[in-house]
Amino acid sequence: MPLLNADSRWMWNIRGHRLRVLSLKQPWLYAILNMNKFVENRSYPYSKLGARDGEWISLHASSSLSKQEYESAIDMVPAWSSHWPTYSPKDRNNYFGLGCIHGFAKLKRCVTTSNSEWFCGEYGWEFSAIIRLFQPYGTIKGALGLWTLPLTAKTALLDSIRREQYDVLRP
Repeated sequence: MPLLNADSRWMWNIRGHRLRVLSLKQPWLYAILNMNKFVENRSYPYSKLGARDGEWISLHASSSLSKQEYESAIDMVPAWSSHWPTYSPKDRNNYFGLGCIHGFAKLKRCVTTSNSEWFCGEYGWEFSAIIRLFQPYGTIKGALGLWTLPLTAKTALLDSIRREQYDVLRP
């Protein structure tokens, strides 16, 4: 997955529209941002939630991560064991950025079949681009499905991002 020189056009696309947020359990969000996971598995198409192809969404880490969830994810993808530290309830909030926004993704299309090694659900939400923030932003209470970030939080988030603080990732 090449890192491209990013520009701010993506940010202008977000500024003019509501910003919806997808809360994800760790380590799945980590896989999207760091391990070429350009598809998110869901039991429903994103059109059911009013999203459309080409829309930018924000990627938010769910505020909880149990040891059982962590171990279950590692069991599903054994290669992760070399990328992740040993689970520690004391350090998990610092390392996993729970409750924070970690980046953005541009919805490409919703599929029911895919050649991606990551696809295993009823529906796959494919991403055509991902913006990975170097530092997670804020502590924000998430919700199920796609939820809308309040305007004041959206403005503060976008105003806090400078060019040297993110990468653009593409499949």
